[in-house]
Amino acid sequence: HDLESLLWVAIYFLLKREICDPPEQSETDETQVWDRERQRKYADEAFTDDDTRFNIMVTTNLHADAVDVIHPAMYPVLAELCSLRQALAERYTEVEEDPRSIPYDCAKGLHTVFMTGFFQISDDPQVRDLKLRPLSAPPALIHGVATPAVAPAPEAEEADKKEDTNVHEVKAETKKVEKTRRRRKNS
Repeated sequence: HDLESLLWVAIYFLLKREICDPPEQSETDETQVWDRERQRKYADEAFTDDDTRFNIMVTTNLHADAVDVIHPAMYPVLAELCSLRQALAERYTEVEEDPRSIPYDCAKGLHTVFMTGFFQISDDPQVRDLKLRPLSAPPALIHGVATPAVAPAPEAEEADKKEDTNVHEVKAETKKVEKTRRRRKNS
């Protein structure tokens, strides 16, 4: 389904991105520890291992597993994506009881749930101003000595800035469309 594709793209960005300048972490709270290597391993499994992918979609493992690997500042995004996954999985379960009679409007209402969820993520003051970049490359071993992770190329940072601008433009356009729909509906 198209909405499942959107969800997977959002999960990809959650798992395959890191915060450029992470907020300070509490050293006393062990649940707040972020480990880039564990995040990278889980992200790789999520997109290459059929069992992990199935578990993310069909069970509630996304939250249980991802909360252990992503930076705590990204927890609000994870929580919202888990809600969207839950709504989609419940609808799949509901309509697939009799696959021969899946109605054409089986996703009715889900588009609004997803749009609202994505707007909630983009408007969340805890995550709105976080600067993200692709997950840094693991340190390379050269003659048995670890070298520092490679920083993203300037072109990648410029593309990220352009992507941020596009997101805001799409959001503004979506609000205009919704306003027009409401006016037409009320007319």
